[in-house]
Amino acid sequence: MNLIKVLAIDDSSVSRQVIALLLANDRDIDLAASASSAQEAWEELQNNNIDVITLDLDLPDGDGLEMLELLTIKDTCGVVVVSGDDRQHKLAIQLGATACFEKLTLINEQTRFLSAIREAAGLGKGPRRQTMH
Repeated sequence: MNLIKVLAIDDSSVSRQVIALLLANDRDIDLAASASSAQEAWEELQNNNIDVITLDLDLPDGDGLEMLELLTIKDTCGVVVVSGDDRQHKLAIQLGATACFEKLTLINEQTRFLSAIREAAGLGKGPRRQTMH
């Protein structure tokens, strides 16, 4: 089985570390790269073969929802939203995110988070779109 390659996009280094910690617990998932801004993320996408993105919706140099829309229109890869503001989760799902998680509860949602990563990579079972907090 090929590793699921993940790009974590979040301006918070703590959030990126939490995501890295959660992903490290699954031997089939690899944190291939991380980015703290939209610009860094686009560069990483050009330089790496990414299967799934974890996306913060509040980036210092861009709107995460706009980025999500571009990614899903281009069918670049699967997207799992990890955001501090759950008010935009419903719209994120409508724009193509596989699942949404709140940053503050993510560490308690490890099993569902890893399942969402697999689903976003096309390996999951069950409903394609769901909101999780």
